[in-house]
Amino acid sequence: ARTGTPVAGEAASGRAPAEPVDANLQPRSHLMISLTAATSWSLIGLYQSVGPGLIGAALEVDSLTALGGIVAIVLGVAGLVQVLSRDVAYPAARRLGHVFVILGITGFAAMLVTGQVWLALVASVGAGVGHGFTYLSATQEMGELVRRHPARAGSLMSRYFAIAYLCMGGFSVGLGIVGDLWALVPAALVLLTALAAGCAAMLFSHNR
Repeated sequence: ARTGTPVAGEAASGRAPAEPVDANLQPRSHLMISLTAATSWSLIGLYQSVGPGLIGAALEVDSLTALGGIVAIVLGVAGLVQVLSRDVAYPAARRLGHVFVILGITGFAAMLVTGQVWLALVASVGAGVGHGFTYLSATQEMGELVRRHPARAGSLMSRYFAIAYLCMGGFSVGLGIVGDLWALVPAALVLLTALAAGCAAMLFSHNR
């Protein structure tokens, strides 16, 4: 007769016990989770590529320290949000993230048009909060998907990061190409509008 608990049996065989699956949290498809992370990483990619140049031109600021400080605000706020919101259920965190990403995009676009410093700060904080919530929630949701399919953990996670980072790079490269062919500020406004539309579609989609 078999004796002992399943956990004890797994420990004796050298296998780590599987983490419990939360039946109340149903992860979405792998592609939707990856695209959720990709939206916020695309906005972060803007700040890490041509964003500081756009901000400097709009605000008539040429101090590299000031422009680097704006990027630091975005990343610092994102890190703080990820630490403070780690216990928030990922569906709620994802919705909050999309709202703040849209706010960050709107603020950035308005700053390009008006040249107002306070809009640059709104955009930076919005992007940071949005990325913090969105990327953390997507990673948590991917973790839930991995727990349900442990044999595919490696491929699921590698494809998740590949999609997110490729979209980030593609957004920045696309912005550069369109900017060279047209003009950088109009190109940024068009692509930011498209990114905001994608966030809004995921926010209000039934596949949430």
